[in-house]
Amino acid sequence: MFPAIFYSVKNFGLVYSSRHLLFFTICFVIIPIIISVVVNTVFSSYKYHQLKKHWNPFFSFVYFFGSINFLNFGGKLELLLYPCILLGGVVFSYGFKAHFSKFLFFQFLLTTYGVFNLGASFFKYANVSTEWKNQNDDIEQIKLIHRPNIYLFQPDGYVNFSEIDKGYYKFDNSVFENYLTQKGFINYDGFRSNYFSTLTSNSSLFMMKHHHYFYKPEKGDLFNYRKHIITENTVLSILKNNNYQTHYIVENPYILANVPKLGFDSVNISYDEFGPLYQWGAPVHDVYEDFLTLLNYDRTSPQFYFVEFYKPFHVSVSKKGSKGKEKEREQWIDQLKEANNLLVNLVDSVLEKDPNALIIILGDHGGYVGFDYTKQIKTKTLNRDLIYSAFSAQLSILWPSENLKQSSPEIKSTVNVFRHVFSNLAEDPKYTKHLEPNESWNIVFDKEEKGIFKYIDENGEIDVSPIR
Repeated sequence: MFPAIFYSVKNFGLVYSSRHLLFFTICFVIIPIIISVVVNTVFSSYKYHQLKKHWNPFFSFVYFFGSINFLNFGGKLELLLYPCILLGGVVFSYGFKAHFSKFLFFQFLLTTYGVFNLGASFFKYANVSTEWKNQNDDIEQIKLIHRPNIYLFQPDGYVNFSEIDKGYYKFDNSVFENYLTQKGFINYDGFRSNYFSTLTSNSSLFMMKHHHYFYKPEKGDLFNYRKHIITENTVLSILKNNNYQTHYIVENPYILANVPKLGFDSVNISYDEFGPLYQWGAPVHDVYEDFLTLLNYDRTSPQFYFVEFYKPFHVSVSKKGSKGKEKEREQWIDQLKEANNLLVNLVDSVLEKDPNALIIILGDHGGYVGFDYTKQIKTKTLNRDLIYSAFSAQLSILWPSENLKQSSPEIKSTVNVFRHVFSNLAEDPKYTKHLEPNESWNIVFDKEEKGIFKYIDENGEIDVSPIR
């Protein structure tokens, strides 16, 4: 049981579902019991009784370390370790079988320790405050005067036009920028994310509130960001109160990895398409084709489409996977070009079928170009261009009418996007009186400092200061 419990503690944010409990129970309780009982029954006969005393130590050693290998490693390393584990099982069963009971007791101690840590995690999770989600007004009951179909296209790691031609990017993106301008989009210069990752940024986007990483950097997994994106949030509540049908189209099940309950009416990826031990991998769905399938349905009620794809993405997550900042930049630019092509196809397809659409192109955070790898953001820095490389994000909106375009407010950061959008659609400016601060926040795990730090203030200036 210990390997499963250890994995659950280590990956708590990905495993709290009945699906995971069933998987772990079958693989690490039921199956080893069945194997042990069946094989010991066979070996109990006179013909094989000499093997029985070697089997139990061998099986316990191999299943224990094999499970750790299966749950924590992958690729070539995992394949390389299995023969070593089998050889270790043979050596243990013949050379150290007298110590088998000590080995079992050692596993028991590890499991007891693991159960205690897992219980502590569940206790903390159950006691996470929900007060941060409360709105300061009655915006959840807002009545929209204009109810166009709303299309939210989110290219991961797409930095703002106002930053892309300077700093560490130095890329001319004017062709795509001009395309959007010609289509009637407003490009919001200086727009930025409030948080540094997809989960932290989008949970704030859909809840329309700051969470500040729940004030403590070590509580990240307990916060369950996915729930506030997929299951229940203020944006979905408002849309449903205004008779919208909601659809989530994504190319990779990253957001769905912990099997959250769906708050959207439809999603293009079934939970049966990926296993309980999710690992980041190549895209599994063509979001353009999946989106076109939904777009071509005839519908009577207004629709909301959230289309998320992982281009241009960002530089490598870890130091181990980094190719160096220059090659990472080149790779990001190549993926940016692919993202531009996809966005053009999505926008053209929408306008051909739905010329009165409200289209929002919204990056979740920056591309981290200039960093060797993204986790470097957790080292405290005052470098303005590096900070904006992480937090700058693109926002472009095509409003469904000239009146709405003319009344479009100045939108500065992710957390206030939908409050501005809904206020404009309702033609009621009172809902912009309770905007969240347009501040960007970071988790710092430095050698000398650790905590939640404000990196960008309300006015877009660098202001590195702790939350408390």
